[in-house]
Amino acid sequence: MNCTPEELGLLRAYDYTAEDSDNCEEYIFKTDSGALYSCYFINASGYFEDYPSIKNDIVTFGFGLISPSEGFFVEKRFEARFSAGISVQLPST
Repeated sequence: MNCTPEELGLLRAYDYTAEDSDNCEEYIFKTDSGALYSCYFINASGYFEDYPSIKNDIVTFGFGLISPSEGFFVEKRFEARFSAGISVQLPST
C-alpha cells in the first residue's frame, strides 16, 4: 500500500528554487494555495568587524510574501506544510 506523506500524517517541505549571490542566499517556494514566499540569508559580517572570531558566521534571516494566493476567491486556510517550507537545517560543526 503506497500512501502520500500527507496521508501518513507527515509533513514535507514545498519544492523551492535557490538563488545565490555574493551576499545573499534566497529560497523561493509556492504554497498549495498559490502564495509565493521568499526566505533569505544575508551576510552580516560587516556589523561585527571588531569580532573577527565570529564575524564570518553571522547572517540575517528574512522572510516575505512575494505574491498572495492566486484567484479572487481563494479560500484562506491554514496550510500545515507551511512551517516545513521554512524549516532550516544547519550543518553540524
